[in-house]
Amino acid sequence: MNSALLLKSDADSREGLIMDELSQLPSRVARLESDVGHIKADVADIKVDIRRMDDQMRRFKEDVDAKFETFEQRVSARFDGVNARFDSLEQRVSARFDGVSARFDSLEQRLNGKIESLQQQFSSAKVWALGLYIGLAATLLLVMAKGFKWI
Repeated sequence: MNSALLLKSDADSREGLIMDELSQLPSRVARLESDVGHIKADVADIKVDIRRMDDQMRRFKEDVDAKFETFEQRVSARFDGVNARFDSLEQRVSARFDGVSARFDSLEQRLNGKIESLQQQFSSAKVWALGLYIGLAATLLLVMAKGFKWI
């Protein structure tokens, strides 16, 4: 085989393919334009759907916000009721503790009075005991002096 013939025959077949493709080019372009038109229509539909979903989401958000606001109001009202109960309970407990505190104060005053009187009695008892010890010692010395005939 002759290489020149081979090169020529390959080029001839390629030319035919290129010419065949060039002849199909307008139909392909028309098909692409049609496909692009369909894509544009689909994109427009998607935009409409997205806008519709955006509106639905806004309405849903507003509904949820309104529900949460009413829920918050109900919970706040309940907590206000609980706070009022705690306040009244605190006042009652405070009044009771004030009464108990007053009783402890009066008890403390009575005990302080009794302790002071006991301290005075112990002081007088100390003086009395000292006098008694001195008298006892003097009597013992007198008895000893008489016993030993010192007097």
